[in-house]
Amino acid sequence: MGAHALQAAGVLTGIRRLERGLRLAARTAERATALSAAQLFVLEKLAEAEASSIADLAARTHTDRSSVSAVIERLASAGLVRRSAAFQDRRRTEIRIT
Repeated sequence: MGAHALQAAGVLTGIRRLERGLRLAARTAERATALSAAQLFVLEKLAEAEASSIADLAARTHTDRSSVSAVIERLASAGLVRRSAAFQDRRRTEIRIT
């Protein structure tokens, strides 16, 4: 195996270890909170600032609107967030932590 191949193998091993560590940490957090990693991430972003819309929250979490909408639905069902129509534009839904 050449030097580049050995270096690439080392990088891949490091990435696999990192991915495994992240997966184990996510599983531990899910057990401790009964919330998914996605739900915790959305709550973290909402703790930083309220969301003026699903699109705003999707942009801040770097995910698509449908995924964020599903996460918000689960959080709202659990009573952790509240959705309400925006005062200035009733078509837009604002999201807040309860």
